[in-house]
Amino acid sequence: PVSGWLRSIFGNQKTAIRAAWGVFFDSTLGQTFLQQGTIQPFSVTQVLSANQIAAAGGTFANPFGSLPNPFPIDLSNRAFTGFPQLQPFDPSFRTAYTYQYNFTVQRELPGALLLELAYVGSNSFKQSSERQLNPALLTDTATADNVQDRRIFPLLGSIPSQESSGRARYDAAQFTITRRLRNGLSIRASYVFQKALDTVSSTFFDLTPGPTGWARSDFDRTHNFVTYFTYELPNTKRNGIAGRL
Repeated sequence: PVSGWLRSIFGNQKTAIRAAWGVFFDSTLGQTFLQQGTIQPFSVTQVLSANQIAAAGGTFANPFGSLPNPFPIDLSNRAFTGFPQLQPFDPSFRTAYTYQYNFTVQRELPGALLLELAYVGSNSFKQSSERQLNPALLTDTATADNVQDRRIFPLLGSIPSQESSGRARYDAAQFTITRRLRNGLSIRASYVFQKALDTVSSTFFDLTPGPTGWARSDFDRTHNFVTYFTYELPNTKRNGIAGRL
């Protein structure tokens, strides 16, 4: 549902106030529901670091060396190998939705100028996010090779939980001045003072502890200034190809 309101004030047809509000629902990425098919026992992925291969005496011909080789997979005996990854799906997962709203004051100025002052905002709830439930804890001896030993559940691999716990909010003050086309020249300049907040800026692989990760968005830009102009070239009456350009 969307609603809007427009009114001219002061009775001189030079000042207008606009306001709008709407709620929008977001579709969930299809990959979200397919990830369960990429984990054991439905599929097997084996990842070895260079140090693991060297310690096991691995070679290009046999990178596993003394480590157990899960391939070829015996489909009649689907045993778990290595450190199985889990892909849980939150039973309370819901469709994401966003409220969007704006309030604008427009004023016609002399010289074919139009001034616009606006507030634009949005508030999002139930955003899709993937939270790591089995992170590797940071210690004084942490290295890339002992990630598995530092996990909360060391016998399991990554456990990214698909949830609808994401939140986001956007607020902005927008200032725009436009010189409408006059004598072949039009100019538009705008400045935005804004702030974007969320719990996670990416749908996948978030290591923050859920809602406590509320902070500025990765793409947040406090100040944004844009200006451009268009100029209509004089109409010179020429014959032939030059006149058609």
